Amino acid sequence: MEYNQSARAFRKRLKYLMLVFFDIMPTAYILVNCTLGSEEKIINEIAKLPDVKEVRGTYGVHDIFVKVKSDNTETMNHTITNKIRKVPGITSTVTLVVIEEQGGKGDT
Repeated sequence: MEYNQSARAFRKRLKYLMLVFFDIMPTAYILVNCTLGSEEKIINEIAKLPDVKEVRGTYGVHDIFVKVKSDNTETMNHTITNKIRKVPGITSTVTLVVIEEQGGKGDT
């Protein structure tokens, strides 16, 4: 039993180190709220960003869904903080950073 726990801990640590040292393309989902009537303009502006893989208007609590996939964490943070969040008309965002080693079915 002790071997299985240490092997599991080793694999988990190795995955973490791979993410840190090799900075495997991080992914984030951003839920955006914006001023009424500005959705299409904001969607068009966000769609121009190279790290944005998907952007869609949504019904419900949030107005826009954005998927960001970057070469590294620093670039992803810059895209979210200095590009997306500063688009005029955006009133708030919720950012969900993906845990790469948990789940997943998508390839983009």
